[in-house]
Amino acid sequence: MTLNILAERYFKERMPLVRTKENSKKQFIRAVKIDILNIIGNMFVQEITDDVIRTKLITPKLENGSPSVARRIRNNMKILLDFAIEIGTIDSNPTTKIKASNIYRDKPRKRHLTREEIKTFLNLIYAASIKTQHKFAFHLSLMLLTRKTELLHSTWDCIDFSQYTFTIKESKMDSQLVIPLPIQAVEFFKKLKILSQGSNYVFVGRSGINLPVSVTTLNWILKPFNESMFGKDKINYFTVHDLRRTGATLLSEMGYPSDYIEVALNHSKGGMKQVYQRSKFLEQRKEMLQKWANELDKLIEPELLPYNKDF
Repeated sequence: MTLNILAERYFKERMPLVRTKENSKKQFIRAVKIDILNIIGNMFVQEITDDVIRTKLITPKLENGSPSVARRIRNNMKILLDFAIEIGTIDSNPTTKIKASNIYRDKPRKRHLTREEIKTFLNLIYAASIKTQHKFAFHLSLMLLTRKTELLHSTWDCIDFSQYTFTIKESKMDSQLVIPLPIQAVEFFKKLKILSQGSNYVFVGRSGINLPVSVTTLNWILKPFNESMFGKDKINYFTVHDLRRTGATLLSEMGYPSDYIEVALNHSKGGMKQVYQRSKFLEQRKEMLQKWANELDKLIEPELLPYNKDF
């Protein structure tokens, strides 16, 4: 059995039992195909050793400066080869000889942008020759404090133009959240509705209107902005997720209670407290996010403000 055949069996037989979210399934399949099958998919499963996994899959990513991808490859290979053991193709999993923690360990990030950095970034993106939907995605990430996937893979049934709300239906925490939209965000979504050309997705991918924009797209677009702002000083480079942390940090500095901010971040709370916060703080979060959107507008040069423009 080749690894290609094993993977196809895993996708059909095992994956539906362990991954319930469609986005999670698609991301896993895409990662396996790009990082693993494109390289060693034609190899027989019995021929795959820990040395093959290291030399052909993991080491090239480490040398390319992508340790987190290398670790993901190791973990995905373990999943596939564990399945191979289940169906009797092999007796042991060579991936167990490679410790994930020796490849890469996550380091807690504390990076958030200052007001001056936010000002520079927002003015750069609105002056840049990039797609309008990508400009809005960066701005909305900062404004609404959403996770990247929650925003980029949202569908139009999440947006209520009559109530001015955005409902996150699928999230990392398996919890729904109703976000009261500032008037600026409503304007963005009205323009995005036109740009989406009838798609079910708010942000449309390169492959056509039937797929959302890739979750890695904003990462690639952000690279030249980091280079423009910080040059070779990579320690100051920021990620899309850091925009979310930036909003939370500055809202705290503006005096808003941590409970409001924690709900806005869609952090999970146990028991009745979660239910209480999601209902109790809707009006408070509406006021908070509107004030935050107004503060962001003050940082953008008047001629670059996007609200009354056609794109």
